[in-house]
Amino acid sequence: MVSDAAYQSARRHAARVDRSDRGRLVVTGPDRASYLQGLLTNDIVALNAGQGCYAAYLTPQGRMIADLFVYELGDLMLLSTPLAAKDAVLAKLEQFIFTEDVKLGDVTGSFAQIAVVGPDAAAALARVLEGAPDAVLNGLREHGNMRARFAGQPVIVTRVTDAGEPGFDVYVETAHAAALGSALTATGVAALDRDTAEAIRIEAGVPRFGRDMDEDTIPLEAGIETRA
Repeated sequence: MVSDAAYQSARRHAARVDRSDRGRLVVTGPDRASYLQGLLTNDIVALNAGQGCYAAYLTPQGRMIADLFVYELGDLMLLSTPLAAKDAVLAKLEQFIFTEDVKLGDVTGSFAQIAVVGPDAAAALARVLEGAPDAVLNGLREHGNMRARFAGQPVIVTRVTDAGEPGFDVYVETAHAAALGSALTATGVAALDRDTAEAIRIEAGVPRFGRDMDEDTIPLEAGIETRA
């Protein structure tokens, strides 16, 4: 059931979303960009540190294995993909490592992902993160990323729009996720329940893998061909 209070908080102030429905992979090694370039639909080799993109992973027939976000952090690439597709993505990626100097890792269990969305999202995060001032966060372009700290612990912040309301994803070690949620609540950031978050996504027309598109879909049918 959609919560009007949470909905208004996301639209007018800021709200947080538990992104436990996402899987998280890391790709390291000097060949990581060229390796992913041959497997994903977007221009991965064009990414510099602090940049990212939206992409699709397709079968040889052009149908979707998954959609995902790719973030170049300078020393590794972080991939965020639907949790239900994560194992298939990882298995397919591992299958195509031959002579490339790359390593894959699954950090879904060790890192949590929390979205903070809404017009005041940057200001809210600036109050709880170290090294992430409001102006810098607001200056991040779509899919941009940066490192910061929460209570002395390293976090990764990425600029996102797939929640339906612009904002940020914060990747934090799982052991510190509850503390981050509490800190955000203390600044007035409401927790967005799953139904309300889904309503906001649908209103924005953002397709979701597993619901609006699946393994039988081609990017053109999903309307993502210009972004991925």
